[in-house]
Amino acid sequence: MKLGHRTKGFAAAAAGVALVSTTFATAQAAPLTMEPAATDAVVVSEDFEEGLGVFGVRYGNGSAPTVAVSTDYAASGVASAKVSDRDVNGDGIGLNPDGLLVAGGEYEFSANVRFAEGAEGAVLSLGYKSDDGADVVYDGLIWDLPATSTEWSAVSGTFTLPDNVVEVHVETKYDSENTEDFYIDDIVITDLSATDETGGETGGETGGETGGDTGEGDATGDTTSVTTSFEDGMGAWAQRYGGDSSFTAELSEDFASDGTTSVKISGREFDGDGIGFDADGVLVEGKRYNYSFDVRFAPDEPVGEITVSFFDGTDGYNTVQSVTNASNTGWTTVTGSYTIPSFEVPGALFYIETKYESGNTSTFYVDNVSFAEATGLPVQDLTPLKSTVDIPVGVAIDERETSGLASELLLKHFDQITAENHMKPDYWYDDEGNWSGLHPEAKAMMDFAVANDLKVYGHVLVWHSQTPEWFFQDASGAPLTDSAADQQILRDRMRTHIDNVAKAITDEYGPFGSATNPINAFDVINEVVSDSGEYADGLRRSEWYRILGEEFIKLSFDYAEELLNGTYAASGVSNPVKLFINDYNTEQSGKQNRYYALVERLVAAGTPIDGVGHQMHVSLAMPVSALSGALDRFDEFGLLQAVTELDVTTGTPVTDAKLVEQGYYYRDTFTMIREFAAETGRLWSATVWGLTDGRSWRVDDGAPILFDDDYQAKQAFYGAIDSDELDPIIRTANVFQPSIDDVSVTSAEWDRLPMHDVEDAGFFQLRWGSDALTALVYVDDPDAGAGDRVEFTLDGDTWSVNRDSDSVVEFDGYGWAFTTQFDVAGAAAGDTHDFDVRLVNDGDTVGWNSPGATGILTLIEQLSYTTAIEADTAPQIDGVMDDVFADAQSITTGKQVSGTDGATADTRAVWNGSTLYLFAEITDPDVDVTSASPWEQDSVEIYVDMGNAKNGSYRDLDTQIRISAQNVVSFGTGDEAMQEARITSATAATDTGYIVEVAIDLGDEGGAGTFQGFDFQVNDASDGARASITNWADPTGAGYQSTARWGVIELLAADEDGDPVVPGEPNLPGSGGSGSDGAGSDSDSGSDDGAAGSDTEDGDSDGLADTGANPLPIILGAILLALAGGAIVVLRRRLVGAQDSDELTV
Repeated sequence: MKLGHRTKGFAAAAAGVALVSTTFATAQAAPLTMEPAATDAVVVSEDFEEGLGVFGVRYGNGSAPTVAVSTDYAASGVASAKVSDRDVNGDGIGLNPDGLLVAGGEYEFSANVRFAEGAEGAVLSLGYKSDDGADVVYDGLIWDLPATSTEWSAVSGTFTLPDNVVEVHVETKYDSENTEDFYIDDIVITDLSATDETGGETGGETGGETGGDTGEGDATGDTTSVTTSFEDGMGAWAQRYGGDSSFTAELSEDFASDGTTSVKISGREFDGDGIGFDADGVLVEGKRYNYSFDVRFAPDEPVGEITVSFFDGTDGYNTVQSVTNASNTGWTTVTGSYTIPSFEVPGALFYIETKYESGNTSTFYVDNVSFAEATGLPVQDLTPLKSTVDIPVGVAIDERETSGLASELLLKHFDQITAENHMKPDYWYDDEGNWSGLHPEAKAMMDFAVANDLKVYGHVLVWHSQTPEWFFQDASGAPLTDSAADQQILRDRMRTHIDNVAKAITDEYGPFGSATNPINAFDVINEVVSDSGEYADGLRRSEWYRILGEEFIKLSFDYAEELLNGTYAASGVSNPVKLFINDYNTEQSGKQNRYYALVERLVAAGTPIDGVGHQMHVSLAMPVSALSGALDRFDEFGLLQAVTELDVTTGTPVTDAKLVEQGYYYRDTFTMIREFAAETGRLWSATVWGLTDGRSWRVDDGAPILFDDDYQAKQAFYGAIDSDELDPIIRTANVFQPSIDDVSVTSAEWDRLPMHDVEDAGFFQLRWGSDALTALVYVDDPDAGAGDRVEFTLDGDTWSVNRDSDSVVEFDGYGWAFTTQFDVAGAAAGDTHDFDVRLVNDGDTVGWNSPGATGILTLIEQLSYTTAIEADTAPQIDGVMDDVFADAQSITTGKQVSGTDGATADTRAVWNGSTLYLFAEITDPDVDVTSASPWEQDSVEIYVDMGNAKNGSYRDLDTQIRISAQNVVSFGTGDEAMQEARITSATAATDTGYIVEVAIDLGDEGGAGTFQGFDFQVNDASDGARASITNWADPTGAGYQSTARWGVIELLAADEDGDPVVPGEPNLPGSGGSGSDGAGSDSDSGSDDGAAGSDTEDGDSDGLADTGANPLPIILGAILLALAGGAIVVLRRRLVGAQDSDELTV
């Protein structure tokens, strides 16, 4: 058995000619997406809506073409692949067939192709390159694929794949000499020799912060074959390849931790060379497994970090555990547990390797592997969640939750269920497109509901995702058009589908509204609103929309009303099934506006819509007020509403502090649910999207559900029932080293980071050095009292600073401030300290933490700080340095985050108006953009935290911009459309690398005196893979997940002559900063990936999400403006912290 390796970006080199007999068919007609034959398997399907997928550049002879996603033209959706900068006819697009196509296999190829308007049409060809180690052959598979410049051409043909093929590609025909740009879309390669296609369900739609639904795979597994001492063989374990390697994994008697034999992994050429096993039939999605094994390195060979990993069969590589103490002198026992995420088979692997990109290729040994499913603890006797809410409380499940402890837990706390996947459109059909009726999993859940008197909220009748492709094709497999005839075909299919669903359910359970049918509501239509505002109607451009336009939404409700509440309803029962529209990110203003407008149009058109569903897949960074705001706004329609898919991610890593904060988030959310239901009487139900963390599709973003994998209540549950057992909040904060020596009250250092609020009574900030922790504290208390003081707790010791101490600066009519220092001798980055601040005023005490609790400080690196000077004119974005950059400060990406001796950048920054301009010179003599993955190309990544909130999790004002050496722009975390609208970029090649110039619109967050969170990263590629990362600020490599450790760039004003002004006398604490969120965000929160983002660690956070600006910086700034003469001297004096014994009370 040979297990797969990480897919690297591919690029072939060469072009050739030959003739081969093939069977082909072409059509100058509407775009085509082929439907596979009854026993066929689609092995490649790419519409380029989310990227290039497995496709990359196919190089002709000595040329440098570009392959990129383009919105110039699209046969379906909004994007296609554009092949440009072609120098020879052989420049094209291709893929590496390894792991996709098999030599001797018979395949069908189909695609939509065209040239740009005004270009000359030409004939394209599908060809290949083979290499058996001795000879390289270039030949054709399908020669004649004609394309025009006036419309899309649907082309297809069949071929048999020869031996030793390393590349399959599309180019212009060898004798055409055509080098014009061409476009290709909807590529499908079908295996005509497949006889049995099996595997897990594909994931659902994701988007913005939250995304939509996902699927699950097989529910049975047997770990017997992977629990072994290797005395009798290797069981299911086999080589796991980290690249094109020839290493060995074999039984050895060199060493054994028990018995006489272990597995020896030797001759390793890649750090990913190791051992693993195929997950298919062994592991079950959503289940948690305990594992253990012994590991060691060979004597005298370099030791390194051992990594336990899981590959989901598509593109998800998950680090399960890192082992840093493996030795070359003895055995190390490794133990852990892991909840299996959703995965695809074949291909999903559990494996042991050395750390990715570590370069370690030492021989290592593994012995005594134990792998077993974890068993849950008894269900606790707690207040049922359903008893605390006066509306149905639902949970999303599949058959796994209908028995055992899961069933017991469900029945105790919930009175409604939703099928997470098995009532979605494609589950009603077999692989041949035939109606198959109620899916066995759906039937099991319905039976469970009937037996236990549960209600069922149906999900979903019409959706753009997980709907069979043939819904949108004609009898020949060609895509339906928007002609009147084709529109009627799709209308009929929609109605037939809804009719069949309703009939299948009522045939088994009786009419809707009868005592035997548990369905009380249905999501009629799901996720039809666009994630961006690019279209005036605000709707997603799905296949439904392409053919029918907005009409399909009203139609779906008309048919559902006719059939569920008419034809198949119980006699005498009115409206037994409530009909809902459902979508995600409805708590975000842009998506909410588009959703609201759609509902408004539906209501005005007399649509039989009963309710509006809000998925509420959120993170701790989303204020609960935004959730309640969505419900309040849509209540204007007088319709029912439902919380349909609630979950709350903490970000990763999951910490005790995050779990406690999650408890308070769920507390506030369920309080909001109860209050809204009581006040309006129009909240239908609230559904949690999963029973336990491990069964959630968002588990990798941080523990989103009420119960853990042992079926035990988390803080989230105690919050949901508003229990006294909810623990005090444990706040956390990162503490930077200062970037300047002066940390007095009036130091400019304090302006460079947001403050930590102590409720609404004051704020503080911290820095650390080798022997001291320095705190700045401001107390908002205009009236001095004899007992006014600030109390500190640090690692169990307590101090206080009295208001009458000499170090205190008074602000008449406002409050008082001071700095103080604490001994932390021998302090080092990575140290943690227990800490609290309490403000005492007239006997009342307000703390950073809950009474009796302390927060956690983490000491981290020196704050990276730079400035941008104001330019009198805006530079041209053309890759050429304008004079305005001449006096700008240059920063270097000097932190080697991964790899060695990587490319670096020297970057200068200026600003003008509301725009930040960057000019970067990248030193990289070997430019490589061959990978299909943009982060594995030579590129830079620019991180901007507008307003310098240091929120940790991404806000909508945080951006990750990636620009390749060829000026291909892509984005990481965050709203892509919003980020794209903010930037303009250009690149240019140099003798030593390349130039990147970019303009970033800061909007209202820019201007003189503002601070922006900022980092600059260089990705250095080699042979189609990323070999090195260097950064200016964040040393962790986690900037794509968290803003917490980015640096800071200050925008300096020019003087009256236009010259830049160097920082002068600093302001009082809090009077500087960006002016947008001066208090920063005191939340230990995370954010979501796809979504508008992914949930991530907030390393500089300490409480519930901040929902408003702190007025204290404005107040302090006003003080400086209002005071004059000698008073200003007093207020601006630099004060040493209260360090003397007579000022500190212990």
